[in-house]
Amino acid sequence: MGRAFVSTKRIAKGTVLLECQATGNSVVLLDHLVGERCDVCLADTATKPCGNKSCAAVLCATCKRSPQHASVCGAASREPVLVRSLLRLAAAERADGAVAKQLDALENHHDAYGPERRDAFKAAAARAAAFCGGDARRLARHAAAFESNEFGVSETNRWRHAPLELGEESVGCGLFAAAAPANHSCAPNCDPVVVIEAGRAPVLRLIARAAIAPGQQVFIAYVPLYAPGEQRRASLRDTYLFDCACARCRAERRDGTPAAAVQRAMAGRLCACGGLLRRPACFRCGRRGRPTRAHAAAAADLGRALAAVHGDGSAAAFDALERSDEKAAPYLHAFHALRHASRVARLGGAVLRGDGVPEAAAAVGKSLRRAQIGDEFAPWLETVRALKRRRPSGSSS
Repeated sequence: MGRAFVSTKRIAKGTVLLECQATGNSVVLLDHLVGERCDVCLADTATKPCGNKSCAAVLCATCKRSPQHASVCGAASREPVLVRSLLRLAAAERADGAVAKQLDALENHHDAYGPERRDAFKAAAARAAAFCGGDARRLARHAAAFESNEFGVSETNRWRHAPLELGEESVGCGLFAAAAPANHSCAPNCDPVVVIEAGRAPVLRLIARAAIAPGQQVFIAYVPLYAPGEQRRASLRDTYLFDCACARCRAERRDGTPAAAVQRAMAGRLCACGGLLRRPACFRCGRRGRPTRAHAAAAADLGRALAAVHGDGSAAAFDALERSDEKAAPYLHAFHALRHASRVARLGGAVLRGDGVPEAAAAVGKSLRRAQIGDEFAPWLETVRALKRRRPSGSSS
């Protein structure tokens, strides 16, 4: 696995193992959010144009005095994510030789990628070099390093915009070289969390999602954990050039697909997303092993509520689903796929009742365009679309 993080002592669940800022101020907004959020801190707060009439970016009151925006100010603000990140990295390298050393230490896979991807790196580097006058060949390798090491920046609890993102919506991405040695597992013991705070540069924290024993390697997930196994492994091969043989992938090959894991999840042996839970625990009672009667009752109630929504799709059914979902909340992790599905179905409730119809419809369309997600959750999405078609004009029930 090359470099790795290995624990030298027992680490408790919830511990922050690492906290670091982005390498070379490389965190940038996704293309569609430029002009909507602060270009430096990425916060969704009060902003104003930077003052350059040719620039599409906006800045919050604190970041308006920050020099970090200068490298992408003007026409460069309209360039794609990768080009803007390269411009930030090029400016940082010129100002601080330590940034160049950090970038050189990253695995970039440049020569191992296929010609199509290398051409894309070359094109992005050429665009960046045209703005900053940097070395296009070096920038192309930075582009490959970005592809291999970037961290997504997400904001939690934004279901209205991204109902299939497990409560998170991606707002940006960037390099955090200090966290790069963390290797991948589809059953990770650590979560990378990027904290967005108005007026401050985004900070990445690695937080233990489970206890980590001395000598145990620290793992994070490079791909969505709820994607089917073959999709996860194909994505890892395509972007990171390795075949995953983590505990979860081995279990799936031996015991079946995540669909079968959903059934076993009711017995408390596997997470409904397929992740291994050797000792699942109820968040409320702390009991380990097989689920309690309260677990079973909550799971059965949530399952019936989901079936009812699919059966008649009435406003009352969606309201009942919401109540069942709230009751199930304390009993994660054993069947969180059901709760995840319920949130997608609750999106249909907004369509049915007429509150937030444009936003709900836009979210459904956005989700369908994401192949990794759309394939797995197509039945839920089709239900929502059917409800939208079925809802009488001007009706609220």
